[in-house]
Amino acid sequence: MRQLPSDKYNVAWFKLAEFVVRGEKERALGLYRLLVHSFDDRALAFQLEGDLLLSFNDAQTAKEKYVCAAEAYKLVGRYIEAAAVYEHLHTLSPEQEEYSFILLALYQQLNFSIRLGMTFKQICELYLKKNQVDRVIALLDQYEPLIEMNQKAEIYSLITLDLVKHKKSVDQIEMFLSQTVDFLMLSSDAQQMPNFLMQLDALDANHYKKALQFIKG
Repeated sequence: MRQLPSDKYNVAWFKLAEFVVRGEKERALGLYRLLVHSFDDRALAFQLEGDLLLSFNDAQTAKEKYVCAAEAYKLVGRYIEAAAVYEHLHTLSPEQEEYSFILLALYQQLNFSIRLGMTFKQICELYLKKNQVDRVIALLDQYEPLIEMNQKAEIYSLITLDLVKHKKSVDQIEMFLSQTVDFLMLSSDAQQMPNFLMQLDALDANHYKKALQFIKG
């Protein structure tokens, strides 16, 4: 692989920065494509190209390059870098479910249980916003065992409140209400229980009373 002399290499990157500042997209991309031949890191090359395109507000093409970068990182076992790129993609397109599920798989592989729980909660919130509680419930078997207790309590609280809000069957509500109370009692976050009970009481007094019965055992 051809290497530029270090002084010319540094000047080239300086010129690239100038083109970006001046908004000269084609000149910046042209110079970048010359510089990229000196890279030994294919994944990083894709990632930097994504950054460059994003700086010119070409978000769609930038996202395509970021996906290429993340997949290239995965191919060589650099899962932390791949997760970081997909986190960036998720920030750019929070409604894109695909990125969230890829992150779940990466966090599971990396044993990042807290981040996995955070991402799963975001997926749950997205589906609940779309009135798709059944999709959330269908995912519980797969991901619940991987999630920290505090996050599990929070997710079950969201589901239970949604079921109550949409007046689902009493049997289904009470099943989730019982599980939610159990998780809240095991959670180390003492504020979760009163927050849940306050929201539940505002939605339905009868289910609130049932929750108190579950708490008393």
